[in-house]
Amino acid sequence: MKKIQAKGFTRWLLVAAMLVAALSGCSNAGNEGTPPSASAPEPPAASPGGEPQALEEVTLKIYFVGSEPPQAKEVWANVEQMSKSELNAKFDVNFIPWADYQDKMKLLAASGDNFDLYFDANWFIFPTMLKNDALLPLDELMDQYAPNLKKYLIDTNNLEWAKVNGKIMAIPTDNPSTHRAYATIREDLRKKYNIPEQMSTMEDLENYLDIVTKNEPGILALNNVTQGINNWDNAMNALATKYSLGREFGQSNFDLTFDLNDPKVTIVPLERTPAFLEASKIRRTWYEKGWIPKNAMNAPQETVNGIDSGKYAAVIRGTEDAFRTMNGPGEKKGYMMYPDSKSALAGSAGNLLGINKNAANPERAMMFLEWMNASQDNYNAVMYGIKDKTYVIEQVDGTATVAYPEGMDAQNGYLEWNGRWALWRSQWRLPSTFDTNKALADGTKADVEYPNNVMPLVAGFTFDTEPVKLELTARQAVYDEYGKKLLFGLEADVEKAVDEYIKRMNEAGTDKIVAEMQKQMDAFLAAKGK
Repeated sequence: MKKIQAKGFTRWLLVAAMLVAALSGCSNAGNEGTPPSASAPEPPAASPGGEPQALEEVTLKIYFVGSEPPQAKEVWANVEQMSKSELNAKFDVNFIPWADYQDKMKLLAASGDNFDLYFDANWFIFPTMLKNDALLPLDELMDQYAPNLKKYLIDTNNLEWAKVNGKIMAIPTDNPSTHRAYATIREDLRKKYNIPEQMSTMEDLENYLDIVTKNEPGILALNNVTQGINNWDNAMNALATKYSLGREFGQSNFDLTFDLNDPKVTIVPLERTPAFLEASKIRRTWYEKGWIPKNAMNAPQETVNGIDSGKYAAVIRGTEDAFRTMNGPGEKKGYMMYPDSKSALAGSAGNLLGINKNAANPERAMMFLEWMNASQDNYNAVMYGIKDKTYVIEQVDGTATVAYPEGMDAQNGYLEWNGRWALWRSQWRLPSTFDTNKALADGTKADVEYPNNVMPLVAGFTFDTEPVKLELTARQAVYDEYGKKLLFGLEADVEKAVDEYIKRMNEAGTDKIVAEMQKQMDAFLAAKGK
């Protein structure tokens, strides 16, 4: 690994070096053989005369996804000034539209471009970049230039998700969450109709929905959003929690699952589980009650914000929606479902920062990430920008909260810039009027610390789909033809339809997919000593 370059001399660096030497002599007296502490990065290289040198100025080239936010150049110029004495780096920060980002980044990496940092995710181009050997392993860089950030990400159970074959291949976000289902309901309507304050099971929720929909004709039952291209809707979210099913397989869950209580992580197709059959029966009941509209399969997909608008009485999702969905008419409240069952801590690889294998300044890039994580002021400068110019601090319910300055919003302000998610650090992240409120922060913390929410053994596993890509395509086609009907409650004879679905999935090559994933999973666990 190349060393950071340096030039020039400064008196304070010499004094600091002398002081460090003196302190080291004292602390090592009588402790020969004790290895030195690795709690801070190496100091700048010394000149032939023994005097430390100042860092040579470099330019860090960074890529984020999406449109460039207003004031971005001014914000990064301010970051440059704030960090100059420690980093001496200029920032060339580029934003590429979503539609072009994947192809652009793959092309840059393939061409040998020397950009430094870029935004990625395990659902985005991270698997492709790994396969193309486009990323720099970060273990040594973190040890030398970002030891405090590394310790923080380990202590917060995040770093494991960014490892591939035991090596750190990206810097993950720190946005703690779990896959546990929460029933978010209109609490004002629950109180109005004196419904028991208990929503831990599907039966509890259905009792609430029965009463509300019969007495509030203008409100629909469920905001029946699905997650991605598969079966993880309201019902499956709840039943996965009930049966302690895991689903963290990197880029996609492929509708494959495992029991969180199983130390061997035995891979099972979702459609073969009792949870799938039970969820399919529940969907049919909802369809017959009119809770799933007859045209739902062909209707535009809605977002969870439907409960905010007052259109729906409930949604089943995670803490992100249970505690943030607090706008619009009526009081909202999220209830934990199946608290006695295990659920998995969600992976942190959903938002990542990678360092290019051909990066011009990988050391300085890592130093920047360490600098940003070192203080509230540093974090604010990157995430929120310039105080009283791109953001203000308001008191909301007695809590200091980040907000847009008067006259600014998401259209003409800086705060909601794309890619910031990879830089989230919960120790510095402030409540805001646009991203996360205090209720979400407190609720998420309690959820992550709940004893039955556990770190899954599959943390950091990424499935190489190349050996079974044809079978996965065939499996997707079967889902599109048969699975969606079950998802939207269209099959009257549910057990017969599920049997047919399983048969068709088997014909598509599901056993080959399961065998391949199991082989890779076994090797992954063996490498971890599990």
